[in-house]
Amino acid sequence: LLLKDVAFVRPDGQTVKVFAYLCRVASTEHVRYSEDFSDARWISYEDLEHIEHVGIEGELEQIKKLQAAGMPLENLMTTSVRKEPEPVS
Repeated sequence: LLLKDVAFVRPDGQTVKVFAYLCRVASTEHVRYSEDFSDARWISYEDLEHIEHVGIEGELEQIKKLQAAGMPLENLMTTSVRKEPEPVS
């Protein structure tokens, strides 16, 4: 679930693009990141309140409200499936 998509320019002129997702993964063992990424982290939902992140407090509050109302987060999530490319003939 995409929580936030933010872009900003750092003081050094570098454009920064931040994507914050709420997701469940079976394993992070085989996850590869593009060279375009300078930082990526897998953290638990519970740990979000204890780390520095880019302005997703409002989104986290919405998730807490949904959970308090009994809304299973699974109802909001999609499944990513990796498909192998079709062979070229």
